[in-house]
Amino acid sequence: MKSGKKMSAAYVVTAGDLDAAVPGNSLCKYADDTYIIIPASNEASRHVELDNVQKWAEQNDLQLNCSKSTEIVFRDNRRRHAVPNPAPLPGIARSNTIKMLGVNIGSDLSVCQHIQRLVTSSAQATYALRVLRTRGLDDAPLQHVYRATVVARLMYAASAWRGLAKASDLRRINTVIDRARRHRYCPPNLPTFDELCDTADDELFSKVVRMNNHVLHTLLPPPTIASQNYNLRHRTHQLQLPTHTTHLMDCSFITRMLYKAAY
Repeated sequence: MKSGKKMSAAYVVTAGDLDAAVPGNSLCKYADDTYIIIPASNEASRHVELDNVQKWAEQNDLQLNCSKSTEIVFRDNRRRHAVPNPAPLPGIARSNTIKMLGVNIGSDLSVCQHIQRLVTSSAQATYALRVLRTRGLDDAPLQHVYRATVVARLMYAASAWRGLAKASDLRRINTVIDRARRHRYCPPNLPTFDELCDTADDELFSKVVRMNNHVLHTLLPPPTIASQNYNLRHRTHQLQLPTHTTHLMDCSFITRMLYKAAY
């Protein structure tokens, strides 16, 4: 574990000068994961970006492992006109699902597979708790274990993917918690998954608005003109509300929180 942290830190320092080659493209780096985000308007630049990463790797005595690299084409199925997929990149496999920082996202920006994985892992954890109960573990410590394992896993990055989840998928997660509540693996007063997410969203958004050095603070819109000229009543925020352009934009964390209790 310690060596892994050293390797991640070394990669962060080494990859500090790795940037996208074409304007409009983005290159996101976290720990030892690197993602090249190319909009549809820059589709022709995919080979340029790949060559840019390969040249950078050679200059830093590294090697791009194409067998561990994956390409995914995101598309909005709500659009009427279907656009053909671009030609595959040589040596790069194309997938319909990608795992980004522990969250599975489909090419249609669906998180169904991620929620299925959460439900499956929660069932496995529940079986382990059942075994612990047969070995004499009381309800109180069992509930602590459930909160620290199952609930923590369900809540991981929920603020990011919750807006992409369908109502039926969220009900499946609530069913998992309800089943654990009936078997006393969690306390009766444990909030529902929606309530847990609402609390987490409010805490995160409060930090984003309050802390100028927060990583998400730059994504906030500017303050409203009225809030700068008038002494208005206190609201959750005094920021401009973005226009509703697409369904996917409404699913993002920032947009959801800007419109939540805005009036």
